[in-house]
Order: sequence, then structure tokens, then C-alpha cells
Amino acid sequence: MGEDHGAVRVQSALATRVKIFTTQDLVPHDVQAWRAIRAEVSSHQENRCKQSRFRRDPSAYLANLEHRLLSG
Repeated sequence: MGEDHGAVRVQSALATRVKIFTTQDLVPHDVQAWRAIRAEVSSHQENRCKQSRFRRDPSAYLANLEHRLLSG
């Protein structure tokens, strides 16, 4: 996990010391909002993964994109 998750870990650790959370507390009450947040997080993770692949081997990354563009 990247540095973005560190702040969440600290907040989670502090919150669980203050209160014991039940399963009912953790159930999303607004499923649509929860899905929107999950989609945003997934999109961010996917973009970070692509950036990492590009930095690791730009030529291979671009060749793969070109291949996908020309074949699809």
C-alpha cells in the first residue's frame, strides 16, 4: 500500500481504541454512495498501477497500448 493509506491506518487505529465497532456499525447505510466511493478508489488504484507499469518499462507499456489499439 502507498503513502495515501498511512493516514487511514492511523485514523483506524485511533478509532478502534476509542470505540469497539460492531458488524452493524460497518454495514454501509447508503449502498449507492458506498459503490461510488469504491468505484473512485478502484479507478485511483488502477491509474496508479498503470503509472507504475509505465515508469518500470515505458517502451513495453506503449507497445502494449499500440497493440491493443490496432487489434481492437
